[in-house]
Amino acid sequence: MTRAVDVKLTLVIPCFNEARRLDPSAFSAFLAREPLASLLFVDDGSVDDTRARLTPLTQEFPALVTVL
Repeated sequence: MTRAVDVKLTLVIPCFNEARRLDPSAFSAFLAREPLASLLFVDDGSVDDTRARLTPLTQEFPALVTVL
């Protein structure tokens, strides 16, 4: 879902090997009910599937989710 947004809040979420704990559906639900929020995931060199778990979120909300 691509949309022009006026983001008022960016949550920075540090992650390191969090693939088992990340719940993309919870983040998706959060973004659906908080239209002025965005998410910035900072992956500090994970060697598990952390980035792969976040990829669907970046595809669903390209203007609202960033993974560094």
